[in-house]
Amino acid sequence: MTTQIISRSEAKALGLKRYFTGKPCKHGHYVEKITANGTCATCHSDRLIAYRRDNPERIRETDRLHKLRNLEKHKEKDRLYRKRYPEKMRAKDRIKYLSTDREVLRKHRRDRKIRQRKAEGSHTLTQLKELFLEQNKKCVGCSVDLDSTKHLDHIFPLINGGSNWIWNLQWLCRSCNGNKHSKHPIDWLCEIGRIIMSDDERDLKINELDEITSDKERLAAYHAFVKQEWQELTSASPILETNT
Repeated sequence: MTTQIISRSEAKALGLKRYFTGKPCKHGHYVEKITANGTCATCHSDRLIAYRRDNPERIRETDRLHKLRNLEKHKEKDRLYRKRYPEKMRAKDRIKYLSTDREVLRKHRRDRKIRQRKAEGSHTLTQLKELFLEQNKKCVGCSVDLDSTKHLDHIFPLINGGSNWIWNLQWLCRSCNGNKHSKHPIDWLCEIGRIIMSDDERDLKINELDEITSDKERLAAYHAFVKQEWQELTSASPILETNT
């Protein structure tokens, strides 16, 4: 907080968002005032808190609409927050999981089993073990060493028509698996920075892959593309190359 005494008109002229008069507001707060409305900052904050408390439904709807209008911005903000505070987010996800209604969780599992039964293809336990070794026991998304909490992921999600063949599977850590969820693999790799493309290039590649009718050929094209993009990225960045 600035201690320089200044009037509201002077603050407006200087383009300041807040100003300090050196005098208390009617509630006795010796703090800055907001230039836009002349309100004490503490009083303004108290009113906002009270409004959010008394109008939860309206606030939730406002927040929801704002998120829909700024979806990409919110996704990037969430991604950076998760990356910065992984332990905090794991704990939060765990609490959310434990607090979720058990019937809801059972329904999710039943729905997934139905999708797996309807999906084309199958795989064996031996193939899964071999896949784990092929990945050098590391997560495809973040390259962290996988332990007993590793998660099996369908590269092209079952809900979007992906198969249950071994070539459509990959091992991820819990965090990456939760982050990827049912996203298109190209969208997800761009989101986590494993490949770098413009929005137009990304959409073009997604359409190109989705037009391939053979599941095995589509996965082969996908893996070839990702391998090429990653080689180009690591060759341009020695730091990335040494971390692979």
